[in-house]
Amino acid sequence: MHILGKVLVWLSVVLVVVASWLTTTALSVRHRWLTAVETRQKTVEKQIQDIADTRIRIRDLEEKRQTLVHNWGDVWAAPNSRPQPGGQGAIELGVGTSSNLPQRGADGLEPSIYVFSHEGEKTSFLGEFAVIDTRPTQAIARLTRRPYPQETGNWALGLYHVRGTLPANWLTATAEIQGQQIVADSRVAELQIQKTNLEVMTKASQVLLDQRLKELNGDPAAPADASDDVKDGLVKTVQKAEASRDSVLSDVSQFRRKVIETYDLVIKTLGENLKMVQKLEELSKQQSAVPPVPVTTQSVT
Repeated sequence: MHILGKVLVWLSVVLVVVASWLTTTALSVRHRWLTAVETRQKTVEKQIQDIADTRIRIRDLEEKRQTLVHNWGDVWAAPNSRPQPGGQGAIELGVGTSSNLPQRGADGLEPSIYVFSHEGEKTSFLGEFAVIDTRPTQAIARLTRRPYPQETGNWALGLYHVRGTLPANWLTATAEIQGQQIVADSRVAELQIQKTNLEVMTKASQVLLDQRLKELNGDPAAPADASDDVKDGLVKTVQKAEASRDSVLSDVSQFRRKVIETYDLVIKTLGENLKMVQKLEELSKQQSAVPPVPVTTQSVT
């Protein structure tokens, strides 16, 4: 074979090998690209689904937020808030007109707000307040009812939250609690009056008891010319009278025994006398029945 033909044959073999390698490489690259495209397509589909789910959640959250805003109204954070001294139910809020806090209108009506205090993780509802004075960064609000006894002393200092309104069930529950509190305060006032009356009656009873005890046990501060029952008391006077009575009764008892003994002696003596009389009568009868003995006279020579 001609040399050129041999060269061409070897060149063809080399080209075939190179072409095979290039084809294999191209197929491998094409497979990797197809795999990456398929993975990317699945990722994009998942992201599209996630975006759709996120939009649904955002829409649900927005509806919930709108419901909360409708039920609870706007909310303002009021740092550095504190109750005013005096216990009249007024508080100083660290928020004002610059945050669009409601303020007194042209009609002169004081807007109502609802205040919550925060102390650590504890949240307390302070009540309904009327905004009586507003400034750019501060406001003064006062309770729309009379404060309960020692209520303002339990209000914390620091962060307060102010709401424009409350849900209907909260307002109903608050009204019921306030009604129960009014009834309880009335009951406490009645019990306080009863307590005062009982204290007065107790003092009067104690005075009367002291007087009766003096009458019973004696009065050391009695005048000198007072009777013995006043000085010694009825108890000691009765004891003395009883002792005197017991002495008299003892004497009477002894006299009664003597009378009985004397009576028995008289009866016994009468019986003995009767027996002696009877014996004398019998002797007298016997002597009257015996004939008299004749008396003889003898002459003496």
